[in-house]
Amino acid sequence: KTDGNGITAIKDPSPSPVTQHVLLFPNPASETINILISHPLDVSVKWMIVDFLGRVYKTGEGLTANPIGIPTNDLVPGSYFITFPGSSYPSKKFIIAR
Repeated sequence: KTDGNGITAIKDPSPSPVTQHVLLFPNPASETINILISHPLDVSVKWMIVDFLGRVYKTGEGLTANPIGIPTNDLVPGSYFITFPGSSYPSKKFIIAR
């Protein structure tokens, strides 16, 4: 289509990607952090908890259909990241406070 100024719009024929949201709650956490991932299908996702230096504290796997609860009572208070290796899910920062 051409607009009134002679500019032709080109539409990208590729399908738009599914927006993948990751919600952590509660944040800050004390005993448990829950991960809720929006995904149109129930798929398995690997997760990893790391600190600012990249040290791995916990790893695991869960399904996107339900919240994934991770016990955090063994983590010292501070800031951490949850990452999802091998996926396009965004990393999220969370805080352990007691």
